[in-house]
Amino acid sequence: PQVICRHGSFVLLDAPALAHVEAAVIRRLARGPGPVPFPPLFRVASAALGHRPPETRHRITRHVLDHTSGICATDDGRHFLFERGAAALLADILRRYGRPLHFRAITREYNTLVKPESRRGTGHILDILRRSPHFSSQTSGYYELKRRPNATRRGYKT
Repeated sequence: PQVICRHGSFVLLDAPALAHVEAAVIRRLARGPGPVPFPPLFRVASAALGHRPPETRHRITRHVLDHTSGICATDDGRHFLFERGAAALLADILRRYGRPLHFRAITREYNTLVKPESRRGTGHILDILRRSPHFSSQTSGYYELKRRPNATRRGYKT
């Protein structure tokens, strides 16, 4: 195999095999609504890598997850595509606080949960908050989770 530079790093794997693994991982991430832990992604990548030893498959999977543009990672090892998984992470943040938060506070909290390469500016987070049907704008710049029509909280409809 030849040494190739892909997404700013070097790898010793033929380009078609690497592209096949990347495509398989991205397909899996695109299916899920939120961040996906490493084991399911490793299984998908392993199937795409075939007969290679487990430690080699592990290294290649980590490489693909860490060096493929568009794949974001949390500090606890989950991965997601920003357009698909960021809303779930933002919902987790709002759920944890249990009250409306300003979009700058949401951005700050998001950036503490993800690895440095996955951090985003307020414009990206604000775009997700505005486009996603899971959030509603309160007063200027404050967002909360939309309440489900039949959900109850302490006996009251929310």
